[in-house]
Amino acid sequence: MIKLAQQRKHGSAAVAPAAVAPAAAAVSLLALLLGPMMAAAAWHECNSQGAFPGLYGSQVLANLTVFRSDLLSKVYPSFNTEAESLNGFARFDPVSPFISCPPHRPATSYHRWRLCDLGRLPGGCIVYSVGPVQNDYAFERDIVSFTKCEVHTFDCTTDAKSIKEGRHTHHKLCIGQGKPDHKSWHELVVQLGHHLRGIEAVKIDMEGKDAEVFAQLKHTMLLPRQLAAELHIRPPPPEATVLPAEAARSPAHVALIFSHLAALGYGVTSRSDNRGGQPGCCAEFSWLHVERVWPHGAARSMRTKPGGSGSSSSVTAFAADEAQLKPVKAKRLVVSLSSFPGRAEFAAPTVYSIMHGTRKPDALYLWVTVNVSRFDADDKVVNSVTEIPSEAKALEKQFPGVVKVLAPKKDYGPATKLLPTLEVETDPETIIITVDDDTFYSPTTVIELEDEMLRRPGYTIVRSCEITHWDPDMKKNPPRKGWREWKLTEGLCRGFMTAYASAAYRRGYFDDLVFDQERAPDGCMHHDDIWFSAHLWIRNVSIWVLNHAGKSWPPMYHRPRNRMSISFHPQAEDMAQQCQEYFHWIDDEARRIELRGNRSEYTSPPTL
Repeated sequence: MIKLAQQRKHGSAAVAPAAVAPAAAAVSLLALLLGPMMAAAAWHECNSQGAFPGLYGSQVLANLTVFRSDLLSKVYPSFNTEAESLNGFARFDPVSPFISCPPHRPATSYHRWRLCDLGRLPGGCIVYSVGPVQNDYAFERDIVSFTKCEVHTFDCTTDAKSIKEGRHTHHKLCIGQGKPDHKSWHELVVQLGHHLRGIEAVKIDMEGKDAEVFAQLKHTMLLPRQLAAELHIRPPPPEATVLPAEAARSPAHVALIFSHLAALGYGVTSRSDNRGGQPGCCAEFSWLHVERVWPHGAARSMRTKPGGSGSSSSVTAFAADEAQLKPVKAKRLVVSLSSFPGRAEFAAPTVYSIMHGTRKPDALYLWVTVNVSRFDADDKVVNSVTEIPSEAKALEKQFPGVVKVLAPKKDYGPATKLLPTLEVETDPETIIITVDDDTFYSPTTVIELEDEMLRRPGYTIVRSCEITHWDPDMKKNPPRKGWREWKLTEGLCRGFMTAYASAAYRRGYFDDLVFDQERAPDGCMHHDDIWFSAHLWIRNVSIWVLNHAGKSWPPMYHRPRNRMSISFHPQAEDMAQQCQEYFHWIDDEARRIELRGNRSEYTSPPTL
């Protein structure tokens, strides 16, 4: 029995490698497939942003997420080489298109390559054609004829030739490494200066060597907005093929390329099977960059100094890697909000949304008032609590050293979201961003405000406002002595901000007058937006509404209003009228000078 057991032991040891080898290979391939996605998942939530706004942008991101999660299950049957369902062109089915081009830029053919319409772009756009010249520059000729873009051909096997001076350039170079006439993607783009302009589309046709180019695309470097390439799958032996050894050998290898591109934020827009070659050998695909994703810290490298070369839109969409663009960052940036018992217990989602955003603040102040003077003394829900709720205090442990949950010295009403922070942050150049405790904000809320603050020294930056008008003689017959106009478009706001969507200030914008609430009507204590806007007006600090193009609306979710919201106060509108009357609707220069007295106006520092 011992001998038999030994035989079984040795027999199993001898058989195991042969039996396990296919499984081990499959596991290795699984790891390769999942690798880019797992790496992306580690920071995907806090460092990603949709490239398109609105319903289209939301839908393509949802489709991209589904594609990532379903890819492995669709490709797994190909591990069985005898599976009939994945023979011929069916081998490309797992990576078929799952998004469309934007409605305003429908899919258009340039020679045989499908791209989202380039003809509607202004001049200055850049297109690359990578690989051997074919059909006398047929693709390049269509780009020159039907768009305003310039096109660059990269082919190290033929001499340079330009089909139209100023619009087309042939570079006797190949994208690759290890040879004198080969340059890496990064070297090529930087050498030509295109990292400051952005690349609209890249067409790759390298007869099976396309993966060499795709492998050089990374989160930390410039990414084209569109890609087009012909992908190949080598037939199984002993069939002959002219495809190079680098060509994919199975649907799983092709899926690895698509997994990599999906991790970079690319969605498939087009597929065209090439039926002129070996059956099932190849298909042409197109991709659109719909999600910008950065590894930790890289988002910061995608921003240039105010006034730097290149437009802000092109640098945002197509930025060079960290070695090329010096990060721009405020000397100190803090986020401030306030709450009180009955609301503070539910403030965690707001704090999470800020702390998991693409720009982490240097500090986040959550001011929790425990002696709330703005409610009736017998309001037991609020005044029965004499210390900060534990749910709110626990946030300090989750974000140690950054989140500070504190009780203010006094209740300033809704203005508590900012005034206590002005008392502890004394550097006039510190940027302070205010948010509301009942709102979940988009990941880019802080970084977009910071960018605009650095671009516009001396301005307060908001996402919306109400323009006000003062007419003491009621010449235009408004319902009161003033009236308001809602403003969401970019530009100056002469009126008061609507700051629940977030607002950014510098500490130096405010002097001690902003703390003196006793001099104003009681209504001013309940309307912080009017109070802050009026004191910015007194010091001659302009309010600027941020351009929303290509940006997300910060409040992703707003909790339903309750009786603790000023909007539910029965005299809310009357109190707002009181405060606006006091400041003459922030539209009377004589009143501004009177309120300022002998205090100085704010003087903007030099551009940082």
